[in-house]
Amino acid sequence: SPWEIGAYNGVAFDMEGKALDYAKGDRLCTCWSIERRDGVALHFTDHDSAIAFRGQVFTPVKALAASARREEAGAKDSSVEAYGVIGDDGIAESDLRARRYDGAVVTEFAGVNHRYPWHSPKLVVRRWFESVERSGEEWKAQIVGISHRLQQDQGRCTSRTCHYQHFGPKCRRAPIDFQVGKAVSAVTDARTTFEASSISGTHADQYFRVGFFVWLTGANAGIETEVLNYTQASRTIELLDRMPFDIAVSDTFTMHPGCDGRFTTCKANGNEKNFGGEPYSPGTDRMLASPQS
Repeated sequence: SPWEIGAYNGVAFDMEGKALDYAKGDRLCTCWSIERRDGVALHFTDHDSAIAFRGQVFTPVKALAASARREEAGAKDSSVEAYGVIGDDGIAESDLRARRYDGAVVTEFAGVNHRYPWHSPKLVVRRWFESVERSGEEWKAQIVGISHRLQQDQGRCTSRTCHYQHFGPKCRRAPIDFQVGKAVSAVTDARTTFEASSISGTHADQYFRVGFFVWLTGANAGIETEVLNYTQASRTIELLDRMPFDIAVSDTFTMHPGCDGRFTTCKANGNEKNFGGEPYSPGTDRMLASPQS
């Protein structure tokens, strides 16, 4: 079979019979593609000049390097550490601060002939950015293969509270009927807290707590988080995560009311038939109780 999972700890396949058996190894190079979740893609090669390959131009790396990679048979996971200098190779500090590289897909094309790049590569390996850190002028990324993803726990546990995301496809409440789209009127904390005096209606304090929040404009445009606290009297909103960039007056956003996941709340909203928890399941005390005489 041309498919081989584990030996290269990624989604790997050997293009046997499709690549030339070159006598000189110096004709071969490696190309990498980094595809972020927002659709932006970067293309690099370890060759000393640009290569047109698979409809993209792969530029020589300037300050990008990777740690040694240990490959093992079977489905054992072995991560790779990549690191570089912020600003070089198109990796900007603003994108790192906004966490736009988290979950990015890294595709490695090994054995590309830089003289005849239209020939298929010897090997293709796909990996994922697990986490990205910044330290001064440098960045460091932990890159994992498919074995790491296969080892993650799947499914859900029994819970009295709802498992579904509020206004998600399984919750089935229409977000357009409840969402609020407003602008910042005053900033209390440049990264977390602000006021939006244009929010209309009478809501209870914490009405938007744990609700979905996304920036539409401003330096943080496109970044999603949750509401940590909401005060109705002053229309003050405190976000769960610190924003990578300062919040400014007139920045616009959209947020949804929160949900505590309890069955009584779902029933009060008339959505109990879509409740995603097990409200009548016995608790730990009941399961551990001894028989009564």
